[in-house]
Amino acid sequence: MTKQHHNNKTYYDILKILPDTNDQEVRDAYLTLARIYHPDKNRNKHNIASTRFKMIGEAYSNLQTESKRQHYNRILRLKNAHKTHIKAENDNQKPRNKNRLWDQLFGLFTPVKPAPHSQQPSSNRS
Repeated sequence: MTKQHHNNKTYYDILKILPDTNDQEVRDAYLTLARIYHPDKNRNKHNIASTRFKMIGEAYSNLQTESKRQHYNRILRLKNAHKTHIKAENDNQKPRNKNRLWDQLFGLFTPVKPAPHSQQPSSNRS
């Protein structure tokens, strides 16, 4: 049912709609984008238009009804929960190069410590 390997774009992103969109708005967005990216209307960029047109069709087929959108939203929540879990596991690991990158980047901006002021006798002008 859901493929979605489009550089981390959701089907909502592809159709340029919000998750709370109703059936008619999903259909309108699909038809508008399908007309724009139809391969026959973009003969000079046929490959790009064809790929985009397929992505739009895939997104629409997975979002066209409320029940399909609910199913897709569950999948998105699971994916996000999985990403968060992986990030949490990685956060608990010991860093390899503890501060190396930080030092390389921000060591350049560390202010130079001023030399201690030598106390010079104050000159009195007479």
